[in-house]
Amino acid sequence: MGAGTGEHAETPLKRLVTSGGRDGITLRLYLALLWKCSASPYDVEIPARLWAELLGLEPPVETYSRRVNGAVKRLEDANLISVDRRRGKPSVVTLLDESGDGSPYRPPRGSKDPLDRWVRVPIELWQGDSFYQLGTPGLAMLLAILAERNKPNEPMWWSISQFQRRIGLAPTTRARGVKQLREAGLLTAERKRLPSVPGSFANDPVRQTYLLHLGEVATRRRRKRAVDGKGKGSASAGR
Repeated sequence: MGAGTGEHAETPLKRLVTSGGRDGITLRLYLALLWKCSASPYDVEIPARLWAELLGLEPPVETYSRRVNGAVKRLEDANLISVDRRRGKPSVVTLLDESGDGSPYRPPRGSKDPLDRWVRVPIELWQGDSFYQLGTPGLAMLLAILAERNKPNEPMWWSISQFQRRIGLAPTTRARGVKQLREAGLLTAERKRLPSVPGSFANDPVRQTYLLHLGEVATRRRRKRAVDGKGKGSASAGR
């Protein structure tokens, strides 16, 4: 959902980022749910311990259930999932509409309707360690860039007002997210002078541009593992 000039958009992504938790578990769990619940009736029942393994949580093991259940509760509070809690059994998690309005989930159809836009989260992300090391700001900016870029191999940019209206994340979250992505080797962020509008007498604007490097990093990770035999197991998922 967009916002007026100078306003910050109230997006589901913004609500998840501001609802607490800087470790990225909530966003990673949501992406995993979109993968696991890709077919009708769009639900899944997996014990918290297995979710912890899929999400690559770090020890101590004793915290796994609490951390996973906390992420589930945040997604539930954001009206992105419904949860049927069953005594002595894993909860049944069902996807709801990605707008956060609480309506039933409908998979993307690829139409020209702006409300039906979707992006594919590359499977390579789940195959590299960097994805599991990103915190909430890094994952949020990763999703924002994936959603807004026109072509994978071309840098993209936002003006300050565009970012506020379309993404809604705070400037500090944007800065932290870019820093995390750069440190993980997943992003090149550069200031570039862009051509001004033809016929304009204004100076060419300087913009911060962003270019993701997803497949390249995953390839380097796989090669490293083949050489030294190290690296934790990875989960394969895509959307």
